[in-house]
Amino acid sequence: MGTIEIETGLAINTPVSEDRTTAQSMRRALGSMLKQSAPGEPVKGVLGADHLIVAGTGSMEYTVGPGYAVCGRSGQGAYILGIVSTVTVPTDPADGINPRVDRIYIVQPDPELSDSGRARIGVAIGAPGATPALPSLPAGALELSRKIIAPLATSTASGAAFSNVAAVTGPNALELSWGSITGKPSTFTPSSHSLDSHSGALSLTKGGTGATSASAARAALGCAASSHTHPWGDITGKPATFPPSAHNHTWDSISGKPSAFTPSAHTHSMSQVSGLTTSIQNLEAGKFSTLPWDRPITWTRRAAWLGNNGEILIGHTDSTRAVKQDIEPVEWTTEQLRAIPVLHYRYIVEVQKQIEDPTYHVALELGTIAEDLHDAGLWEFVVYEGHGAAAVPVGVHYELLGLAAIKLSQHAHDRLDAFERRLRELEGASS
Repeated sequence: MGTIEIETGLAINTPVSEDRTTAQSMRRALGSMLKQSAPGEPVKGVLGADHLIVAGTGSMEYTVGPGYAVCGRSGQGAYILGIVSTVTVPTDPADGINPRVDRIYIVQPDPELSDSGRARIGVAIGAPGATPALPSLPAGALELSRKIIAPLATSTASGAAFSNVAAVTGPNALELSWGSITGKPSTFTPSSHSLDSHSGALSLTKGGTGATSASAARAALGCAASSHTHPWGDITGKPATFPPSAHNHTWDSISGKPSAFTPSAHTHSMSQVSGLTTSIQNLEAGKFSTLPWDRPITWTRRAAWLGNNGEILIGHTDSTRAVKQDIEPVEWTTEQLRAIPVLHYRYIVEVQKQIEDPTYHVALELGTIAEDLHDAGLWEFVVYEGHGAAAVPVGVHYELLGLAAIKLSQHAHDRLDAFERRLRELEGASS
């Protein structure tokens, strides 16, 4: 009779070491009693939905609840291990810039496979990165759960939810699929039964209405007719007020509206007034509308003054002795006044515009030069930028140059008077 030797079964003890039950053969036998992916190859997972549940804490630690799991390696059978009470497992502090992945696992090292250490629950900590890589697990380990640790996280309870929770495995119970059952009927006709028959009326005592029509049923049950009314006073529990639901009305459907709507006292923000922001920006930039300059003025005039502090004032400057002090004559010489040049010129910036746009017209200006007035000692007519020794001539007070003409005219008349006196003296001497 031919035979072939197979792996020793469970719990066989013999002096011959080759015939004893080995750890591997025991694990394979245990694996056959669990769900299998192949004979002796157990399906890895936890032995119940409430086994070895991983949770976050208020610090950089995880808790793992009690329970058991099935770990395994190809051809090695079932490694069954677990804990009977909750344990706490630490992890590293979070990175300051990038996220990382933590994988919480359970493993049973096997010395016969050159493993070291004892059974343990641990955390495989991934390297931080913009797209963090998945850390590897020890050989034969079962991943219980997975957690993404955000940058600067201070607890494992915050942030993204746990994922990749271990599947549930269990005993190798007989499971039949519907398709594997043979000889089942194609239809399932219900057996003969009655409910006072399926026709006619079902009595009130048996849960029916005792009627075969809707109106008769309502009458039998003491219900009102389908079409009926109730007086307002009979309705209880009604609200005291009835806020209208959201709706709208067309303007024409509103009656009794006033012909005019005088606004109540109110204010507007700058952004609600059309053009106001632009007008203020133009004023701040020194830009003014040209409309006032085109308007003839025939009544009593006032002047607009732009102060050194940027304020624009409408009014006049008093020029009576009552408001002045330190009054003294100005000693301008004829040579100073005659040194004021009267020139034609064009502004450089205007010429530049014409270079960019040949159709642009550049005006020929008439005026004088601020530096020439300064050099002639006529500082009163010069607009300066800065103060003291650092002051630089930048403009001309053209509105004051009329006073220079008055002073020059006075000089001329003084000389004419002197000539006339001299002429009279000469004529008197000759006679």
